[in-house]
Amino acid sequence: MKRSLAATASAVAVATVVALAASGGVTSAQTPPAPIEVQVVMGDASIRTTVPSVPAGVPVRLVARNNGPISHQLALSAPNARGAVLLPGESHTIELVFGQAGTIQLFCPIGDVPLLPGVSHREKGVVTSFQITDLPTGVTIQATPPIAPAPQIAALTRATISTLLD
Repeated sequence: MKRSLAATASAVAVATVVALAASGGVTSAQTPPAPIEVQVVMGDASIRTTVPSVPAGVPVRLVARNNGPISHQLALSAPNARGAVLLPGESHTIELVFGQAGTIQLFCPIGDVPLLPGVSHREKGVVTSFQITDLPTGVTIQATPPIAPAPQIAALTRATISTLLD
């Protein structure tokens, strides 16, 4: 999994969305906006973000950083997504586009075992609400084309495999 340490650029990204709204939006002839980068800092019994919300339909880069003394993992309640388990000091990036406005939870799922109450990082405070807002008026986003599926092993011929190994 890709791990990275990234600088906070959320103010620039929010300014980009505002500028897009002022200019009439993004159309198929224009380049889609750069992802809004949100730093997600996880501590011993806390989680916080550099911005409280992002608009739906806009690319978002969540950069989870573990500032705590124990391992953590970033999970989202919707979409049901999880990042890498992070040792203290490590970071991991999740890139996505939220499809609609609403409120989701960002949390650490480590210890979420119903038979062992009290060991859940989420129950100990490593959870926060995060808002997905509607797009600003006048802003439209071109849908990302679907990615073609990878070829199945059975579809690869001996010649294809030979070419890949050369």
